[in-house]
Amino acid sequence: RPPRSTLFPYTTLFRSLIRASDVIREEIYGALRRDTGLTEGKFALLMILYDISEPVPLVELSVRIGVSPSTTSIMVTRMLQTEEPLVAKTVDPVDARSALISLTPAGRRLLESAMLPHFNRVSDFAKTLSSAERETMIALLKKLVAGH
Repeated sequence: RPPRSTLFPYTTLFRSLIRASDVIREEIYGALRRDTGLTEGKFALLMILYDISEPVPLVELSVRIGVSPSTTSIMVTRMLQTEEPLVAKTVDPVDARSALISLTPAGRRLLESAMLPHFNRVSDFAKTLSSAERETMIALLKKLVAGH
């Protein structure tokens, strides 16, 4: 069994990451959900469709979000079932077995109304960090999760 002194830095790191994750989920994504009804996954999906501006195969969309195709399919199905669907699903003309997902006008309106308040919350959350510290944190977090 390793001595406690060698485990302590990792325990502190782990607790700090969990606390940061909890704050982000509550203060940033909690507010997004309360204001718009969007979960972080649905927001990510809509942002990808917004950035690409063309229909995307469901499998590619799942890779870009970082979740399984079945999870992406469930999110898409739920967004298709809203009073004004946020996404559209069509058959891929090249591969009839594949579905293409695109942003609807209602999805675009909801996303555009949510972006500024959301990014302001993200900015407020990170305001205690300098620009260099933010860049370092981004690089370190990417390194930490690479391959997972």
